[in-house]
Amino acid sequence: EKFKPVLTDEEYTLAASVGGDVMRHFCPAFARHLLDRHAQMIERYRVLDAQTDLTKPHEWYPYARLSRRRIIYHGGPTNSGKTYAALQRLKEAEKGLYVG
Repeated sequence: EKFKPVLTDEEYTLAASVGGDVMRHFCPAFARHLLDRHAQMIERYRVLDAQTDLTKPHEWYPYARLSRRRIIYHGGPTNSGKTYAALQRLKEAEKGLYVG
């Protein structure tokens, strides 16, 4: 059975032109309505969006990035005393963190 389109070419062209005209007038009016009616909620969303922006992690902790860090790696075979050496070194340090 041959495919029969729902609309003729003329009907489709007419529907597209009417739809485009409706969207051109309806969308700006709807946007104005949303801004008028929900301005406070939209502003809260914009603030929340700015506060939770994850696109620039290098700007999250500017003072932490100024800190000079020294990383010490204790590597070696199993049961070679890596953990013991790392913890002894940590005890001697003024401040530090063990990530085992």
